[in-house]
Amino acid sequence: LKIYKKSYVIKTGNCSYDSKSLPVDNDAYVISLKKFNKISKIDVSKHTVVAQSGVKISEFNNNYKKYWTDYGISEGNIIKSINGEKIKSILDVEKILNSRNYNEPISIEIINNKNITERFNFR
Repeated sequence: LKIYKKSYVIKTGNCSYDSKSLPVDNDAYVISLKKFNKISKIDVSKHTVVAQSGVKISEFNNNYKKYWTDYGISEGNIIKSINGEKIKSILDVEKILNSRNYNEPISIEIINNKNITERFNFR
């Protein structure tokens, strides 16, 4: 955002905000640190946030929630890799899932809510 000279506001935790705390620029981005994975460093002077890679499972589709939770995967877990490919963003997940056949086995590595890495294999 800084490179493209875009305005932004960093929202921390569960705090609320209203129009008085947002920049006047209507093109401003609101970044919620609550949605990041584990944050390891915030450097205010460099305007950078270093966070754990992976994609956090924020919510399950109601049709599949029981399936995933029965296997011990829950909301808040972080998808670290799929079929051995490191996950950096939701785009990586979509690319991998869209490039495989439906019946192919899939291996998922997650970091659970206790910060333990677990591996799941599905057929």
